[in-house]
Amino acid sequence: MLRIWAVRLNTDDWDTWGANRGKNCYLYRPGIDGRFCLLAWDMELTYGSTSSFLIPSSPNSAFNPGGFGEVHRLMNRPAIKRMWYGILDEMVNGDESWFTS
Repeated sequence: MLRIWAVRLNTDDWDTWGANRGKNCYLYRPGIDGRFCLLAWDMELTYGSTSSFLIPSSPNSAFNPGGFGEVHRLMNRPAIKRMWYGILDEMVNGDESWFTS
């Protein structure tokens, strides 16, 4: 779920769970493996705003992308924050980088 969320939030999908508006999706957790799945729709405005900045200035800064208490608590847990920054590092610097400059 963190990988999907990293892509969605860092492509400025401000209209999904965890972002400012927090709608246009369902979180689904099948009983077989217990992993959460994000079922999203209505993404035509994803790249519409360039004013949001979803990566804190440093790993020690508080992270709160959308004002939702559960997201704030999740993303500020040290283990989750390390995983988040690891995913971002992989996206930019990994063997199969997702983004290049």
